[in-house]
Amino acid sequence: MITKSKILSLFKKMLEEHWSYEWGAAREGCVDCSGAFVYAYKQEGLSVYHGSNRMARVEVKELLPISQAKPGMIAFKKREPGEEGYNLPDDYLPGGSHYNGDLADYHHVGLVDEDPAYILNAQSTKTGFVRSKITESWYAVGYGKQIDYNGEGTGVVEPPVVTPVTKTATVISANGGPVKMRSKPSTDNRLYENVPYGAVVSVLEYGTEWSKIIFNNKEGYMMSSFLSFEEGVGDDIDKESCDGIESACNIATVTSSNGKPVKMRAEPSETCRLYWNIPSGSQVKVLDDSSDPGWWKISDGVHTGYMMEEFLSRG
Repeated sequence: MITKSKILSLFKKMLEEHWSYEWGAAREGCVDCSGAFVYAYKQEGLSVYHGSNRMARVEVKELLPISQAKPGMIAFKKREPGEEGYNLPDDYLPGGSHYNGDLADYHHVGLVDEDPAYILNAQSTKTGFVRSKITESWYAVGYGKQIDYNGEGTGVVEPPVVTPVTKTATVISANGGPVKMRSKPSTDNRLYENVPYGAVVSVLEYGTEWSKIIFNNKEGYMMSSFLSFEEGVGDDIDKESCDGIESACNIATVTSSNGKPVKMRAEPSETCRLYWNIPSGSQVKVLDDSSDPGWWKISDGVHTGYMMEEFLSRG
């Protein structure tokens, strides 16, 4: 782990020493936007993939609205398909090795400053390393998985809460594609087996993020958001591990009259600018359907957000 104070100090050093920008660079005095993180992590013996799109999908726990920015969080800019400059690498498109249903191009990354109104980032060859206003098109933030925000040097990470069970669950995904069962509970783990959509697996341990399962007589780990428990099954699972929400295992179908994708927003508001397009006909997990009138809190297996009730149907 790298502490929040350590990574902030390294990024401030880049700013104060006026480090230059070079695409693909991650060395003393010269970095690009994600290269700044590669350099900083390396100082603590850590590694991170050199690329803002991979960071947005792997290196943060989840993407949150930019309004929730706090010092030391990782910040992103993004473009949607059709926007000028959109250039999502093939790896993240349908059929690509890292496709997860999210077609946003997270083309730039930075670190939230101690003053959360600013982002520290390697901007361009012309400007080098800068301190940008958060209002300059920064779109979302997330807590870095390898950044210690609480211990300040202790590196202590609380183990995930798991509940031993022996039940079956159905594998679901927003795009109807297969889901990875990994040998270890981490998206960084490259040893995995693709489990088909709709496959029934045995659940040995249920956790808030990962569950231990058996598929084809092999044990592995799958993100819990991709598992659906049928009504009446898993009643002995600790509902606290499902965020304490009674309807955590309900499934709904996304429907739109014109067949176009529907926006799942980060907050229950039509003015929220952080959203993900969910294809009509996709199945999603309903986490809460009563706290925000007109909105349901849902998960597509990749992100958690809110969708207007009129676009969701059960059964």
